[in-house]
Amino acid sequence: MSLRRSSSMLICGAVLAGVGAAASAGSSNGDVSFVEDPGYMEFSGRMIALPHQDAASKSFAERNLLNNRLIEYRAVTGEYIFDLPNNVSESDAAKQLMGTGYFEYVEPDWIVYPLANCPNDSRFSSQWQHNSMSSCDGWDFHTAEGTNVSVGICDTGVKTTHEDLKNFRLEGYNAVNRRWENSGGSIDDINGHGTMTTGCAAAQGNNGVGVSGMGWQLNHRMLRVSNSSGGGAYLSDLTHAALTAVQAGDFVASVSYSGVTSGSVETTGRTIMDTYGGLMCWAAGNEGRRYDSSDHAHVIIVGATTSSRTKSSFSNYGKFIDVMAPGSNVYTTTRNSNSSYGSASGTSFSCPLTAGLCALIKSADPSLGPYDVQALLFNGCTDMNNADLYGYGEINIFGSLSQIDAMILWIDPEPLQSGQNGNFFVQGGDPNTETGLFYSLRGEGSTYISHLGVSVDLQSAKQGGTYKNTDGSGYVAWTLFVPRAARGRLVWLQAAQATGRLSNLVLTQAN
Repeated sequence: MSLRRSSSMLICGAVLAGVGAAASAGSSNGDVSFVEDPGYMEFSGRMIALPHQDAASKSFAERNLLNNRLIEYRAVTGEYIFDLPNNVSESDAAKQLMGTGYFEYVEPDWIVYPLANCPNDSRFSSQWQHNSMSSCDGWDFHTAEGTNVSVGICDTGVKTTHEDLKNFRLEGYNAVNRRWENSGGSIDDINGHGTMTTGCAAAQGNNGVGVSGMGWQLNHRMLRVSNSSGGGAYLSDLTHAALTAVQAGDFVASVSYSGVTSGSVETTGRTIMDTYGGLMCWAAGNEGRRYDSSDHAHVIIVGATTSSRTKSSFSNYGKFIDVMAPGSNVYTTTRNSNSSYGSASGTSFSCPLTAGLCALIKSADPSLGPYDVQALLFNGCTDMNNADLYGYGEINIFGSLSQIDAMILWIDPEPLQSGQNGNFFVQGGDPNTETGLFYSLRGEGSTYISHLGVSVDLQSAKQGGTYKNTDGSGYVAWTLFVPRAARGRLVWLQAAQATGRLSNLVLTQAN
């Protein structure tokens, strides 16, 4: 990172020419070499220097650092904070000044960041999925401690006494017998699958034992869908369980079963979103097949990734995928004992990770509706460079939570389809405000929009559709025809408001 400005030389020519032997910070001998660590300690183009406190050293510092590149002299500590001139690196400046023998240290005025907020769970280091999803960085924003948001797990039951699952468990439901737990409905895990998926979504974090789910204190509910040890279930029991979850107050239902291509799955998802204000996530399946149909608009379909952020070999993929999530050798809770853990693979485990993130986003801002949460989920993903195969990419806790207060533009379908209508949505804008949608075929740059009095980050931007006012929640949408001539073209998009707010940039390709 460079924030340097053109100006006169920092210090006298003799020093910049390298008077004296180069010295390491804190001594008058050795070498100086600084290396930045992106996201942790980054160069700023500024330095901090402390001269020795003898008269000669103070005099040298005054003669050479009290100039127009000085940002601050901090009298209480005796430190000088100054800008670097162009073409002088942090290491070179430190070598030159330390080489004079007049300084105790000369070091970068680093750009530093809050320490990642990793939980103290004893087996957290075994959960590679959290590193891939930038979980610790995301938990700097929000951990879901004290939340009342819950996720419904539609599965084979759960180990109710497990140390990492018992504290934030809500009353369960047996969807086969249509009976709540308190009325005799059994939710004990008859297969083992359900305890593993529950841990992925909502294992208690930062409690000193085991693992962590997607939030540290997400509430979870088991809706058992099978009374068979093999776990087989009727599709109608699965959809009934998902509906029951949101009717009982769960924000999101997670279904780690086959059957996602069914029309009933889409009908259930639409009812959950539009009638109950919730979401439903469904596993993509483990046959390694490509599916370009059954692209349900109201169901979040989840494929699986490896620790190298590539598609897991078993995962289904294609245009029906919305997002990907870790699914190979995912470390989670197991039913063997109250303190047992293990690894498992399948889109079954990608799905509850995604559902857990949806619940985490909702708990960070309870005013968000299902479409808002879905947009934050999608836009927070790490791009896997092929939307036709992997949707928006791999889910990312930091990516989603860091955008909660942002103005978000998202599109559907992704990528756009030439010769068809495309939908363009803005959420999180200023309410009741005139908003425009703009696009470029030339890339990023700057174009002044006189009507709004704001510049968008697009080169030779053109307007898409008409100006519209956002509603009271800051939401607005356009449906626009994508011409056939756009096929194969890259398109950059951004929304702007009369208040000066800009959305994220969206890059897509028209197919």
